[in-house]
Amino acid sequence: MKRMLSRTAVGFLAAVLMFVYLPTASSALPPTPAVQAQETKPFVLGEIATIKSKILGEDRELYIYTHPSYGEDESRYPVAYVLDGEWNFRHTSGVIDLLSSRESIPWMIVVGIPNRERLKDLSPSPIKDVPRGGGAAAFRRFLREEVFPFVETRFRTEPFRLLIGHSLSGLFAVDTLLSDPTLFNAYLAASPYLIWDDNKYLEGAAEKRTGLPDRLTFLSVYLGAEPNLEPALERLWKILPGRGRPGLERQFRILPEFDHETVYLQAVVRGLLDIFHDWRLPPAAVAAGLEGIRKHYDGLTAKYGYEIRPVYFVVNMIGSEFQERGAVDEAIRILEYAVSLNPGLPFAYESLGACYRQKGLIKEAIRHYEKALELAPEDANIRKMLEALKNK
Repeated sequence: MKRMLSRTAVGFLAAVLMFVYLPTASSALPPTPAVQAQETKPFVLGEIATIKSKILGEDRELYIYTHPSYGEDESRYPVAYVLDGEWNFRHTSGVIDLLSSRESIPWMIVVGIPNRERLKDLSPSPIKDVPRGGGAAAFRRFLREEVFPFVETRFRTEPFRLLIGHSLSGLFAVDTLLSDPTLFNAYLAASPYLIWDDNKYLEGAAEKRTGLPDRLTFLSVYLGAEPNLEPALERLWKILPGRGRPGLERQFRILPEFDHETVYLQAVVRGLLDIFHDWRLPPAAVAAGLEGIRKHYDGLTAKYGYEIRPVYFVVNMIGSEFQERGAVDEAIRILEYAVSLNPGLPFAYESLGACYRQKGLIKEAIRHYEKALELAPEDANIRKMLEALKNK
């Protein structure tokens, strides 16, 4: 999966510089008179699309966020579907952007699904106080037959879908795993309301459970300080199939410092890190050089079910670290791999030029600096280095 450096790397460096150079109280600048803003413009997070649903008999909106790198190359992205989108789309998109930009989870497209009749669409059965409830099966058909084709024909997506829900929509996520587990690859449920219908939902949950697909499926469940929900979660854990591949990789945690209303954001952060706990390139793989890098991402590909390749700038930084340690030949192998991941950016060519200059192979160094300058003609440092090499 090709990746771009520009926005993510710049954003990461900006964050580092902010912490380094943030002024303290003693060094803060003196106050200045208020000035009138010269220009303002909207800050746009994503876009809103409308589906005319034949299954639900109504128009439904989708909130769609794409990673900042989406428009910069032809990469494909997993998709996170966020229920209760009118409440949870914005901060969930922010969490996914933050964690993915730190290479802790994959870069994703986020699709928020706001509600029209929440109790009807997300509940598994009607109850006395909600006679129009029990629309979960129809809502799943809406997802499978209308939402997924809409998203997957308009955006470059990978075959990996994640469902995120809270409370009643957390119940919907669990119910979907039990009823139609192939619909998503991963399920993240915060405070799922499994006590629906005076706990009668769980009485039929074992019968409702279908076999898991021939691939690993992920479930991460979080509760706050909610003792009324804990027994139901413990019963669910006994109903679910065990670990193993093919099978279910599951995690259940309680965060007692939060309650039902405040646990969602923490559940999303920690749940994503649970599901993708092995995503980040570990130090041992870095130390092993190119073979370690390739082995790590081959393992991720096998586990998550689609081709996963490293982000270009991470590989470039590793190559530069090997060069600085004097392991120039391995640095060249790593940097050539970086070029293969994204041949359209100048940085790997510049790094390769530095490696060949260090080895005394001036013609090769010049060739790579020339390529870097071709891709970044405004870069004065590359031009200066190239001129110095040619004048030797």
